[in-house]
Amino acid sequence: MSDVGVVDAVGDCEPNWRLTANCLGLPWRTFFPQRGESTKPAKIVCAECSVKAECLEDAIYRREPAGVRGGLSTRDRRLIIREMNAQEKREKADI
Repeated sequence: MSDVGVVDAVGDCEPNWRLTANCLGLPWRTFFPQRGESTKPAKIVCAECSVKAECLEDAIYRREPAGVRGGLSTRDRRLIIREMNAQEKREKADI
């Protein structure tokens, strides 16, 4: 994120898919609502984004602790991560 408060895709480690994300150039606060604020505005931006899947995969991989990424809130992603961890435990138990 840049100092001017918009979502950017600048940086050495930034994946190329971010260059075509719908959120590029939008106020970053849209994607980091305060407690009690709606995630809907961010999810609307994400809904039609061509790189939504890549963004979500990146957020899950990095275990992003906050914000709407790939159309899902932190809470939504936590549920996916819990299920992934449970599946991994089941698979290890089957070995």
